[in-house]
Amino acid sequence: MDDIRHPLLRQLYEYWMRKKGARKLPRRRDIDPTELPADLWPHLMLQDVLVENGVVRFRYRVVGQHFRDQIGRPVVGTFSDLALAPLGSYARYVISLFTESVLASTPSYSENLYRPIGQRAMTLTRRIVLPLSEDGESVDKVLSGHVFEHPPVGSVEFGAGIDAFQEILRRDLPA
Repeated sequence: MDDIRHPLLRQLYEYWMRKKGARKLPRRRDIDPTELPADLWPHLMLQDVLVENGVVRFRYRVVGQHFRDQIGRPVVGTFSDLALAPLGSYARYVISLFTESVLASTPSYSENLYRPIGQRAMTLTRRIVLPLSEDGESVDKVLSGHVFEHPPVGSVEFGAGIDAFQEILRRDLPA
């Protein structure tokens, strides 16, 4: 739990653990956004998990304002591999974090730095990935929380692409 270095993301993990109870994973219907603090809502994302020809894909279902502001365009209803394609290797990295959590049916926490094209300053991303399962075994949705921390100079959007990135921390969390 000490690895989760942002209080909002720690709250989300604690909530997920309460909803999971003695089960392996909580169900989507166990998650009630009104039970979460309102200041967490802009940081939330819910994605459908689809497996097509052995490939795990994610379709955005709910996207909080914090993420929308970063990507610079609406993505609800689109697949993450298509929506994030302009980000190149960074997109593959982020999608791999979600894929690993889904395949292992395990929550995870990660932090990384990235520099959007045209920006001088790096942005710190903190994210938590929390799998959900209707049948208790197969992950069919992912709830996640994202916090982007960047210098207060102007607006930072990564929709145009990523110039460089570096992973700082990646941990599977106890379920």
